[in-house]
Amino acid sequence: MSAVVDMEALREALELIRPAIVADGGDLEYLGISPEGVVTVRLTGACETCPLSVVTLTAGIEALLLKRVPGVTGVVTPPPEASVERPVPDL
Repeated sequence: MSAVVDMEALREALELIRPAIVADGGDLEYLGISPEGVVTVRLTGACETCPLSVVTLTAGIEALLLKRVPGVTGVVTPPPEASVERPVPDL
């Protein structure tokens, strides 16, 4: 069954938490939502490599969205982009 998510409430909730993330040198990019109500976001900037980003995601972003946005069932981030191996040029 597909979740019915209030997209305006989702937008407002993301904008509510964004200043706290920006204050720490990062940002938040909304990537989409699954039919089950799972929101996908990408943390960027300083948050991208921060060891506490998991806490930011679960205790901050996910907790806020679950509380304020009907239909949201969770929050995830995409897997890290695969690094591309480049050949070493001949010197």
